[in-house]
Amino acid sequence: MESLINDERMLPCYDVLKCMCGTMYERMSMLTRKNREIPSDMVITLHTLLYASCRSGVEELETIGEAIKKLYGKKFESQTEKDEKCVNEIIRSNINFITPEEGWKVKRLIEIAKEVNQQYTPSEQKLLAYKKYMNTYFDQYGNIENSSRISNVTVIPPQPMMPRPVQPSLYSKF
Repeated sequence: MESLINDERMLPCYDVLKCMCGTMYERMSMLTRKNREIPSDMVITLHTLLYASCRSGVEELETIGEAIKKLYGKKFESQTEKDEKCVNEIIRSNINFITPEEGWKVKRLIEIAKEVNQQYTPSEQKLLAYKKYMNTYFDQYGNIENSSRISNVTVIPPQPMMPRPVQPSLYSKF
């Protein structure tokens, strides 16, 4: 479950990194000039790519990180590590592997059970962890009125699945 939660947290990171790699590709001729002065609109992009290169586990991104280090040196690399403001917030907050709280795991299990139309009833211990997590989360962020009163969890039993209508294939005429 921890891997699934962390993989889900990485999805927005991949989207941001894809855009940043595209931007870097588009501006490559400007970035590799001899004066090597970083355009002001590329500073966060380059810091973010460097930051993510050693945390994402993506080999191609590691290669990009090495190229950035060669172009801009140790000073640029140390600034990336020291100053969190120079790294994109989505990347900074989601790229590192975390150990989710037990309540978060139970919440995801309940959501997955609903998605696949299966019944899931957590044990008493997991149910308590779920309630504690939900109360803490909603009290902290104020997303639900009377959040401290979450007292029971209703797990919706699965509904019978209706068969999907068969779509005629484009190739069925051939």
